[in-house]
Amino acid sequence: MIDLAQSPLPPELAHIPEDFWLIDGREVVAMHYEPDGQFRAAEILPTQQVANHCKAAEVAWELGEDFLVWWNQHPQHHRCAYRVS
Repeated sequence: MIDLAQSPLPPELAHIPEDFWLIDGREVVAMHYEPDGQFRAAEILPTQQVANHCKAAEVAWELGEDFLVWWNQHPQHHRCAYRVS
């Protein structure tokens, strides 16, 4: 989790417009969603885009924190009163 309310979007991530899967550092699959969040399609991106996505993934791993840690520190986002473990 990278909480953009707490820190600005790193420049390495700003040029990545979509959710993506990085497969073995050799292929990038962009995930496309409807405005309501429903999955629409996946698209294998051109090989030329792999290096940028690898760098974005590195930065995201460096800056991100475990979702459960973040979630348990932000009860204002919970829909019910239990903690995730």
